[in-house]
Amino acid sequence: MADDATADDAPPGQKVDNPYAGARRYVNPEWKAKADAEAGGSRVSNNPTDSNAYPPLS
Repeated sequence: MADDATADDAPPGQKVDNPYAGARRYVNPEWKAKADAEAGGSRVSNNPTDSNAYPPLS
């Protein structure tokens, strides 16, 4: 299996190298809408609300 394979690419019952490859963090859509409505809120609206628990994505 290729290094960039995801869980969706593997046939049933097969292991993948990293089942979290390609995963995205959850951003609460209600929080995002409220942040976008504030001045400058679009700078943070794509971040999860508990951003201290996660390092930034590169």
